[in-house]
Amino acid sequence: MTAWESEWKLHMDLPLMGNPDVARFRLVLHSSGNFKYYLIEHEPGELGSPWKDCWLVPRGNKPLIYSGEKPLPPWDANDTDTVEAYDKAIKSGLDRSSSSTNRLECELDVAGEKRWAILFMIRDAVDDGAGGATDLLVVRYGNEFKWSVSGGAAAPIEDGTGHGNRH
Repeated sequence: MTAWESEWKLHMDLPLMGNPDVARFRLVLHSSGNFKYYLIEHEPGELGSPWKDCWLVPRGNKPLIYSGEKPLPPWDANDTDTVEAYDKAIKSGLDRSSSSTNRLECELDVAGEKRWAILFMIRDAVDDGAGGATDLLVVRYGNEFKWSVSGGAAAPIEDGTGHGNRH
């Protein structure tokens, strides 16, 4: 079983979601010969239609390790300190990422337009309530990323970030 194969709760209010507060899903590893990919299993209404039949392809091999002094508290959208801490941890993780960072990539059909999505896992970032830490899932989508090949003169499109943790 890989670290990705887990039940996740995603906190995000973006067009890619079905439920605007929390989406629950599971990543399931599949393979065809030497090609490995993940599919998302979720209950109806938990994720928006762009995720239907989406193949998430593993890329990179370098884990993205949490750099904070202590794990993040459980998510609470009403606590500004918690929201700030998550924003800081996500920004730090994305800033430290590179093309060698372990991630899952896919292409989504959003209202007839193709957009990429990248799922990063920041390891041991969230307090699990039992004296340990669990991983933080970060979802980025759009058409450009700091170390990706961009379309030169292409106009920028909406970019978003979400986050979640193991269920």
